[in-house]
Amino acid sequence: MLTSQGTCNGSGACTGQMTKSCGAYVCNGTTACFTSCGTVPFDDGHCAPGFYCDGVGSSGTCQPKLADGGSCTNSDQCVNGNCVDGICCHTTCTDQGASTCGTDGSCKADGSACQLYPAGTKGCGGGTNSCSASILTTTDSACDGNGHCSQSTMSPCPNNFACSSGSSCYTVCTSSGMCAAGHTCSAGKCQ
Repeated sequence: MLTSQGTCNGSGACTGQMTKSCGAYVCNGTTACFTSCGTVPFDDGHCAPGFYCDGVGSSGTCQPKLADGGSCTNSDQCVNGNCVDGICCHTTCTDQGASTCGTDGSCKADGSACQLYPAGTKGCGGGTNSCSASILTTTDSACDGNGHCSQSTMSPCPNNFACSSGSSCYTVCTSSGMCAAGHTCSAGKCQ
């Protein structure tokens, strides 16, 4: 904000004093406003708070900082100072690893928070299987999309096969004993 010098009116009051906003720029000394910010992107020294220098052309302009969810190339463009994978994000995002089912290092599209590992992401849990009575129990659980590792799942061996060991199912048969109860082996398939 520039304030011009006033003059004394002889009665002890200053008159003629005026103020002027520099808008997106800061004052250039005491009598003028900067009108450009230069050719170096994100060198914001000539920009008012809440603005960044785009550095475009021979005399860049100060642009309003982008809200969360805005498309960015640099953290300086964002109100919260976090450009994550091209999105202005409310916070910085780090990859906590699939084994945690936590944040994956990216930001939600709306910029509100960091993205969690999506449902179905493998790598959490113990990583073991057990098989009994043609039922495969998988404890190599997956992320549920809400930051948690899902519980173990139980499902019949695929294609009517029986357990081949204590931890897996047959995938081809040579005898009916390799098939679940009530099924027979024919041409390598349990029917």
